[in-house]
Amino acid sequence: MNEHKLKGSIDKLKGEVKERWGKLTDHQSMETEGKVEKAKGKVKNIYGEIKEELKR
Repeated sequence: MNEHKLKGSIDKLKGEVKERWGKLTDHQSMETEGKVEKAKGKVKNIYGEIKEELKR
């Protein structure tokens, strides 16, 4: 697992926590922030996978 995939996984996890906290507390902006962070994590993860494939 390279650096980008690791950071992507961490961002996805943080985003999931923020999103759930926003839903739990009925805090719309926190929920939206979590969704955005999750999406950024997915992009980083995909970038890391592509980078690994290119190295092979």
